[in-house]
Amino acid sequence: MSERIFLPLLSNGSGEIKANFMVCWAEAFSGRDVFICHIADSHAGRGMNKTACAFLDSGCDIWVNIDADILFTKKDIDHLLEGNLPLVYGVYPKKNDACEPCLGTFDVRPEPDETGRAVVRRAGRGFMAVRRELLERMKEENGGPALAYHNHGKTEWEFFPSGVVEGEMSAMPEGQREFLSEDWYWCQRALALGVPTVIDTRIVLGHEGSKVYRFKETDLCRTDANISSWRDIHGWFDYESLYRDLTGNLPNGSTFVEVGCWLGRSIAAFANFSQEAGKTFDLHAVDTFDGQPASAEQAAILAAHGGDISGAFKRNMERLGVSLTLHQGDSSAAAAGFENETVGAAFIDASHAEADVLRDILEWWPKIKPGGILAGHDYDLIDVRQAVEKSGLTVRQIGRCWEATK
Repeated sequence: MSERIFLPLLSNGSGEIKANFMVCWAEAFSGRDVFICHIADSHAGRGMNKTACAFLDSGCDIWVNIDADILFTKKDIDHLLEGNLPLVYGVYPKKNDACEPCLGTFDVRPEPDETGRAVVRRAGRGFMAVRRELLERMKEENGGPALAYHNHGKTEWEFFPSGVVEGEMSAMPEGQREFLSEDWYWCQRALALGVPTVIDTRIVLGHEGSKVYRFKETDLCRTDANISSWRDIHGWFDYESLYRDLTGNLPNGSTFVEVGCWLGRSIAAFANFSQEAGKTFDLHAVDTFDGQPASAEQAAILAAHGGDISGAFKRNMERLGVSLTLHQGDSSAAAAGFENETVGAAFIDASHAEADVLRDILEWWPKIKPGGILAGHDYDLIDVRQAVEKSGLTVRQIGRCWEATK
């Protein structure tokens, strides 16, 4: 039997509920077993307590709490309800142009597991699923921290307090106190009961204010766990025509090597173009996955993945069904593992320093079969152009790429 969902429409007392939210709400919950009620309160914590108690009185199995200015899809709700977790969140952006995620990690941003979920310290309760058993455990009569109180003749519990905390409840250095809002305080209380704050990074939300705020590529909830195409993967792939030509011209079964893969956008595209051409290639990906920390854009993405993007690359390939051999490490070591004249084509897009590019060219050129192709990116950069010229190869320019046929 399907679980019954408690779905409150919670407003701040003014009755304001966004029209776009209602459209999302109607589409996402159509066909589900849902109990709906409207709750209004001018105090955020008291309103959440009132909602929690109404949920317990309803007999429903799970409470889905969504702020009335969040934009979401049916797929987001599917992800939120998967796995029977006692507490799980979708992350949404704050209402500012930087689109900072509404969550607290305080350390390295966590890498999602194979399900797309990660554990953080705190998350905003604007897109949250809570199971009945967690609230029952939190009541004071069951040994929990939530005190009972009377509200207009009705017993409620202070599940969502706010206030000053210290010690294990605080994320500040030892000896420093911290003020927690009701959603942060709730996360700390759940954690004290052994229930972590789990976020599902597959959930991609909007937040509507004076405009709709959405995440950028570098934010935590877009760690590429929600991809359905190579186009969804972050990267700098502006050589689609070159890759389409390669997949069309290379003999079926050829070996293709990409040196410098980042999160996998280009090699996933190559695999897609191969499938469209009705061909199967022996794909090899070579990367240290350290990125280029001097690049602010790459540094932000590296930080979001704890300094190593290899896990995100592997998940991206798995989600798109891309079969390849991964050579994680230095390009020279990878090249040494191939016999001469066994590679149909190789594409170089790793370090852009002149010495590194020249080394990659000289080490991969002997591996190319007669009639095969060695190519690379960023031919418009002076270091790359000088490295190509010093290699002695005869090349032709294709957009921002260079290409040499053996």
